Amino acid sequence: MLKRGPIIALAGVALIIGAFLVAHSVLPSIEPSISSGGFLSIMEDMFDYVSEDTQIFPGESTSFSFTTSKGEVPLMWGLQIIDYQQGDRVSILVSNIFGDNLRRFETQEPIFFNIFQISEADTYSFTVQNLGSRSIAVFMMISEDPENSEAMLDPDSPILQVMIPLAVSGILLIIGIIVLIVGIILIIIDWRKGKSESRYV
Repeated sequence: MLKRGPIIALAGVALIIGAFLVAHSVLPSIEPSISSGGFLSIMEDMFDYVSEDTQIFPGESTSFSFTTSKGEVPLMWGLQIIDYQQGDRVSILVSNIFGDNLRRFETQEPIFFNIFQISEADTYSFTVQNLGSRSIAVFMMISEDPENSEAMLDPDSPILQVMIPLAVSGILLIIGIIVLIVGIILIIIDWRKGKSESRYV
């Protein structure tokens, strides 16, 4: 009975190791994209629109437009600053065809994602302004109703081949940490109980 703690703790360690092994199994396929700065290219198949690399000078802006085919669905978009450097900063203004400003975002990160619900089919503009002190290059990806995109429905899609193992790895890691903590707690409880009983022997 006193061995329950170590056994549970070892099971937690095994789950954590399994999580890292699963994640490691997909690293060779995504590492080249990460090292080349094209992280979003891993997810390219799940986007309906992918822009060309676009140069934006300090203080200037450029717009990317996307027309949706239906309403009441999520619209997901991502922006990457290519060759990102510390101090790069952009604002993104989302507006519709009538010029109504819907949302505004600012980011100092090299990669930025957002998703929001659209009420009707419309043409949406994403105006990216360079708030930094140097010229930057960016590209934009936009997807209408990403949950039902071909990439998410096709079991052979490259994005699913990456996302599913990483999701499994994350779940295993969380469960492993919880099991390990439970095991350590039981070890401490059993140790105290054994120490307490030894006083009466």
